[in-house]
Order: sequence, then structure tokens, then C-alpha cells
Amino acid sequence: MTTFKQRFKLTEGYLSAILLLSGSIMIGVDLLQKGDFKIAGVLFIGGLMTSTFYFVASINYQKRIYYQQRRAILGEERIEKLAELYAKLGELEKRD
Repeated sequence: MTTFKQRFKLTEGYLSAILLLSGSIMIGVDLLQKGDFKIAGVLFIGGLMTSTFYFVASINYQKRIYYQQRRAILGEERIEKLAELYAKLGELEKRD
């Protein structure tokens, strides 16, 4: 299970990317209507690059959470198997 902090960080990353991209588009369209093509282009490209960074960072964080959970599950399974083996070893020692 993910913790609240992890879910919050994921949501924050995705929302930041979406809001940044939509904000840069809205401001860019306004600037295009006023005739400032260079500033609108720079703003749009900068917003696109920054929102892409936020998306990629959020996806990488989500992958990291997944692999941490997977390692934890595999670690629990290994501990259970070791406990079973020690129990069998204890039974074999009692027979001798």
C-alpha cells in the first residue's frame, strides 16, 4: 500500500504538470492574440518542457514506489520460506 505522503507527491507532480501546461497555453494564446509571437513561443516551449519534466519525474517516482513494494513482498516471501526451512531443520534435528 502506498502511504498518504507518496500519493500526495504523485498527485502534486501530475497536477503541477497539467496546470503548468494549461497555464502556459492560456497565456500563450493571449499573447498570440496580442501579436507577441516570440514571447508566446518561448512561453509555450518552456511550459511544455517543464511540464514534461514533472510528468517524467512523477512516472519515475511511481515506478520507484512499485519496485519498493515488490521488493517488500518478495522479502516477506523469502522470510516465510526461510522460516519453513528452519522449522523442517528443527524437526530433522529432533529425529536424530
